[in-house]
Amino acid sequence: MKNGTLSQSDYVQTMAQVRTLRSELFRLAEKKGNLDPEVLALSQVIDRHIVVIQKHWRYENPQVS
Repeated sequence: MKNGTLSQSDYVQTMAQVRTLRSELFRLAEKKGNLDPEVLALSQVIDRHIVVIQKHWRYENPQVS
């Protein structure tokens, strides 16, 4: 990511990672509970990916922020 933007392929890859990790998070939370340390850690990983995507959107669409 440079200047708050992702390449198209990085954006697509990051979105795919979020979708995959969310599915994994739901399964893990169902099995271990929402407050399990492993569930919380995975949630934080997803959050970091979402922040990257939000920065990309903000850079690409400054009038929306």
